[in-house]
Amino acid sequence: MSLPAQLENIFTGLWLKTVRRMQTNVTGLKGNIVEFNVGKGRGYLSVPKTSRGGVIVLHAWWGLNDFFKGLCDRLAAEGYSAFAPDLREGKVARTVDEAKEMMKKENQELVEKTVLGGHEFLNALPSIKGHKKGVVGFSMGAAWALWLSTKKLDVAAVTAFYGTYDLDFSKSRASYLGHFAPNDEWEPEDSIRGLEKKIRQSNRPVTFHTYPETKHWFFENDRPEYSPQAAHLAWTRTLEFIHSTLGRSSSP
Repeated sequence: MSLPAQLENIFTGLWLKTVRRMQTNVTGLKGNIVEFNVGKGRGYLSVPKTSRGGVIVLHAWWGLNDFFKGLCDRLAAEGYSAFAPDLREGKVARTVDEAKEMMKKENQELVEKTVLGGHEFLNALPSIKGHKKGVVGFSMGAAWALWLSTKKLDVAAVTAFYGTYDLDFSKSRASYLGHFAPNDEWEPEDSIRGLEKKIRQSNRPVTFHTYPETKHWFFENDRPEYSPQAAHLAWTRTLEFIHSTLGRSSSP
């Protein structure tokens, strides 16, 4: 039985409604678009044969484009069930101006529900039972990743790419990894250092890296700001962080 058919059977009576096969990326894994019970909630799911944990991927303001779908496949290739909820209701921006227009029309309450719904969707996968969960976010998605870690205490690892959020981390149980560009016009140095200090004061493990001569969105290979060398190093550090934080089961 195919993975989409298996998932429909598993979640019949819950809130998984439909699944359809998507394209294969360079990892050779095949992800799926799934719908879940949060308005018109949808997202991209990629699962390995045997899961060692779950990772939520929260995209940048562009929407759920092919890069973020491919990132889920890359995580699945490393052994993690990865799910990217669509925070833009199917819309995808290709330019900064288009992304700004979408941001103006953002329904923040719906985005919040979608982030929480994505967490619950991943949490309900049978392959995740007994395993820890992490979240990786990019720019706007990084802010939501930080926020999620303060709302859901089963989030064990947060990786934030060039995004911050001024929050109370006192209840968080997560470890934090950050990747930032110097002199970032979208993310001031004061915000980055302020976030790092606040997480540290909450007695949570935190490591932030800055990548010389990079700009915002340096990790995304479909952007002109993409920096291959910095992106490779950030990915290596991210995998090491996820492996060390999620590598062991959270139950006996």
